[in-house]
Amino acid sequence: MAKLEDQGNWSDEDTKLLLETLLGSDSQLYEKLMVNAKNVYKKVASTVFDDHCSPESVRGHYEQLQKVFSYILNFELMTGNGGGDPDVDKLDDKIENAWTAGKDVGTLSGGMLKKWYVEGWYRLFNEQLGEHPGLM
Repeated sequence: MAKLEDQGNWSDEDTKLLLETLLGSDSQLYEKLMVNAKNVYKKVASTVFDDHCSPESVRGHYEQLQKVFSYILNFELMTGNGGGDPDVDKLDDKIENAWTAGKDVGTLSGGMLKKWYVEGWYRLFNEQLGEHPGLM
């Protein structure tokens, strides 16, 4: 793993590791995240990523992911949570319709939404926060 801050971006693998660490069903940090997030970010940076990133980088990336998850929830409130595997163009059209209807979908795109489903990031967030999005 290259130093994350030198890369400028988080890899999909590192993102999944971060989310599994904080939100996974075996996570012992999720409850602590609600109480002392600063300490949790420090612990994750040092123990999970071997100080290849700073606690601030961990916090910033996690908070950005939370924001994207909130956009996905807003999108789903408008469109329902339909199954299937629609193509990216159809998702883009639905996202544009949600934006036109006044839903805060931020920078969400069909490609981003599909990636969240495929990578399992949506599942990790939804298992912990789906019923209680206000906890984000």
